[in-house]
Amino acid sequence: MPAADGRVGRKGLRPGIFRGWIDTATHEGMSWTLDNAINDASAARMARILAQRETDPAVRERLETEAEYLARRGLGYRAVFHPELGFFLGRGADGAWRVPAAEFDPAEWGHDYTETNAWGTAFTAPHDGAGLAALHGGEAALAAKLDAFFATPETADPSLVGSYGFVIHEMDEARAVRMGMLGLSNQPAHHIPLMYCFAGRHDDAHRIVTEARDRLFVGSELGQGYPGDEDNGDAACQTRPFRVAPSRAALAAVRLTAVAPLELAQLEAFA
Repeated sequence: MPAADGRVGRKGLRPGIFRGWIDTATHEGMSWTLDNAINDASAARMARILAQRETDPAVRERLETEAEYLARRGLGYRAVFHPELGFFLGRGADGAWRVPAAEFDPAEWGHDYTETNAWGTAFTAPHDGAGLAALHGGEAALAAKLDAFFATPETADPSLVGSYGFVIHEMDEARAVRMGMLGLSNQPAHHIPLMYCFAGRHDDAHRIVTEARDRLFVGSELGQGYPGDEDNGDAACQTRPFRVAPSRAALAAVRLTAVAPLELAQLEAFA
């Protein structure tokens, strides 16, 4: 059901369900397509859990059906993957790509991309990393794409402002990170270092997380600081879900400066 308040909820969802993607008539429709896929995959996993706990056969069957339906919708990110470019790109209602391949610049901000560019959304399928790798041609190809991502510097060049019309603060902040295109100051980038895990290179995932921890999250004194806006509390924590709605999390490069003693009863609570 669409939200009564047009400022909230999923934009373009109703036609997008039948078309397979949120088209460019909806502002940042491609980004909505990617986020819808993540949300649908999460809802599918929740439905499966509820089905496993349900004792009423009819309700269980309904939940299992809904889980299958939502899981298939969770693959919708594939509809906006441009195989020639190797990036996600917006599509019109008729299926045409927003721009011809010859005119595409992944470093340009705005248009289809919410507070980022095509590089920033190149890995926005954390719920199906294996599927993303398959789109690129396998784990090695996904790893190569990640390598290119971290080797391509964000410049915040005024010529790349795209639809924003001016250099927005996310561009400056991404440049200040100095880790290629990793705009770790903004939520859509938080999962990207861990996508190396889907390419079979866990060591690189931990290497990048360690660098970010040691260089970017160093304190609040003058000359130090934390990247991003006031709403990035989750970035200060070094636990991340390995998948959305998961039963496990990825623990990466945690540094403990002090450890409080735990009573046996407290330890048993984690068992």
